[in-house]
Amino acid sequence: MLGRRAPLEIPGSVLQALSDRIAGVDETDRAKRRRDAALLQVGELRRILNGPFMSFFAEVQDVLSNGLVRAEVSLFGRATPVEFTPDQLGDPVAA
Repeated sequence: MLGRRAPLEIPGSVLQALSDRIAGVDETDRAKRRRDAALLQVGELRRILNGPFMSFFAEVQDVLSNGLVRAEVSLFGRATPVEFTPDQLGDPVAA
């Protein structure tokens, strides 16, 4: 994709989700997870909706090719990396 100074990098997860969508791949749980994860942006702050960290906030660090999201959760004042499924994270929180 075109950028102002250099081409913008498109994450592999986004390309995979687009490819699956165009090809009409069966909507398996893993494909759905990858598609949902592709919509997340690195650096977004999101509220955790369920699981052991429910109601904490997580900052998205990476979207993995298997559809999981690696995010940092502040526990006892330290950033702790945790992997989530996209449905465990709510809408982006305004800063």
